[in-house]
Amino acid sequence: MLVATSDYHGLLFDRLAEEHHEILAALDAALAVGESDPHGRREAFRYLARVIRVHARAEEDVVFPTLDGSYELGHHVREDRAQHRAIEDQLREIELGFPSGAAWVEAMRGLRSLLLRNFTDEEGVVFPRAHNVISDPQARDLLIEYEQQREVVEHRLP
Repeated sequence: MLVATSDYHGLLFDRLAEEHHEILAALDAALAVGESDPHGRREAFRYLARVIRVHARAEEDVVFPTLDGSYELGHHVREDRAQHRAIEDQLREIELGFPSGAAWVEAMRGLRSLLLRNFTDEEGVVFPRAHNVISDPQARDLLIEYEQQREVVEHRLP
C-alpha cells in the first residue's frame, strides 16, 4: 500500500515515494481529460509517460545498482526492474495505438495496475529495508546523484 507520508531511510527514498505519488496524480489527470479533447488527452499522456520514464531510468541508473548486489534486496530490485520493463511496454503500446473510448480507460487502468504493483513493492519492501544495505551518508550521496541523473535523462528524452 502506498503511504501518504514516508519515514524511509534518508531523503532519497522519501523523494522516490513522492515521485510515485506525482506519477499517479499525472495518470489521474490524463484520465480526467475527456474524449472530446483528443489533443489535451495526448498531451496529458505525453507528460505522464515522460515523468514515468525519467523516474524509472534515473532509479535504474542510480538506486538499483546500489541495492541489487545485496542479499536482502537483490531479488526485489531485479523484480522491480522487470516491472519497469512491463510499464515501458504498456507506455509504448498506448503510444503506438493511442486508444480512445473504453479502450483508453482500460489501457490506463492497466498502466495504473502495473505502476501500483511496482510502487507497492518498492515502498513496502525495498525502501524500508534499504537501511540494512546503505548508510545515511551513502543515501544522501545517492540522492544528489539521483537528482543529477534525472536532469540528464530529462534532457535526453524527446
